Amino acid sequence: MQSIKSIMYKTFAPLLRMILGSSVTGKNLKGTNMVLYYERSQHLGFLFARQIEYEKEFSAIVLQHINRGDLVFEIGSNIGQYALMISAKIGDSGKLICVEPDSDNFRYLSFNALKNNCKNIQLLNKAVSNREGKTTFYKDTVTGGRMGSLIREYSGTHFQGKSEEVEITTLKVLINHFGTPAFVKVDVEGAENMVFADSSSLSSNTTYLIEVREETKGHIFSLFHSKGFSIYLLERNMLKIEKATDIPGFANLIAKYPNA
Repeated sequence: MQSIKSIMYKTFAPLLRMILGSSVTGKNLKGTNMVLYYERSQHLGFLFARQIEYEKEFSAIVLQHINRGDLVFEIGSNIGQYALMISAKIGDSGKLICVEPDSDNFRYLSFNALKNNCKNIQLLNKAVSNREGKTTFYKDTVTGGRMGSLIREYSGTHFQGKSEEVEITTLKVLINHFGTPAFVKVDVEGAENMVFADSSSLSSNTTYLIEVREETKGHIFSLFHSKGFSIYLLERNMLKIEKATDIPGFANLIAKYPNA
């Protein structure tokens, strides 16, 4: 699937950018009354869809772990594909904290939250790292910012020379300010080790969804396993993982306390 997408972007994206420019459209997010607005030439996966069914299998599992009234952190929100679904699930009594460093993504995220009247969402134009302050963010200007990263090498060929200075905070600071979340979703393109640099921020009352890669999967597995969490692989329908070598080079992990 990744190779097909790569070929599609390399072959068709430059042509479509010439044709479509920076035109924006909106489509219904299936299963909700929400409309996701996006730049057409940056999100080719939505091009021919009548309505958006974003990561169908993954999103169903994610939403099963979220309840009405929950406090949720989404670290790396992009333009709001998951945020809108989570907002609908947690309802007016819940709260979603969206953290997104990319200024272009943040504009679309803000617009999507506003247009869909998501009053339970609070937006932070920051990145989560191992300290507070400022740092460089390497932007993905090819696929709608989905591969932007605090670590240059992980943006790959999607980084085409555009970077920006961004504010950074820590998971502990977020928890101290907003409270302990019921669910944390982390999609930060290789910077997940930085997000969880302080293991004291982990809570047995929280379920975590973390996207990992070959370079980070061992550390993330060891960290959560050592704290007593059970770890499951979304790509294999929540198969329980017993050792880091069972994790593919690119994967999405659910970490939660037994019986949670």
